[in-house]
Amino acid sequence: MKPMGVLRRIDELGRIVIPKGIRSRLKINEGDRVELILENDTELLLRKYSPMHEIKDNVKNMLIALEKELNIPVLLCNNEIFLASSSLKYEYYIEKPISSKLLSLLNERKNVGLVNHNLSNINEPLNCMIYPLAKNSELIGGLIMIGINNVDDLQNRIMLLFRNILLSNM
Repeated sequence: MKPMGVLRRIDELGRIVIPKGIRSRLKINEGDRVELILENDTELLLRKYSPMHEIKDNVKNMLIALEKELNIPVLLCNNEIFLASSSLKYEYYIEKPISSKLLSLLNERKNVGLVNHNLSNINEPLNCMIYPLAKNSELIGGLIMIGINNVDDLQNRIMLLFRNILLSNM
């Protein structure tokens, strides 16, 4: 992505106007929340707010544990990009945009299996199972389990995993 920069003045209330071109690239619309992050005490980073950014660092270990238990690599995405991978093999997906078809499927809020689907602009068709994630009825992203050949077998393994988790907590 080509760097973009502009010079802006701060008004008396501390506000700045984010140019339309930058808002478009970041997919920021009127009413959207944004995060301002101070880096190195000298730089201010602005990004569109996603609840998934808050958990992405903590979720890596959970994804690794899930892969270990199910023997299936797992990716985590928000509504725009991939945030984390359980496997080094798929780390190159991180920060890549999700495909429009994947976003459309996530918006349907149904678990769905795909055969030979490109999840991003990476030309790598994969078999996968998609699990949308929502918070307060708002879509926040999805879990993508890669290399699925038998959806019923995966569903059974997931049910067994949750059963074991429940039984171990009783």
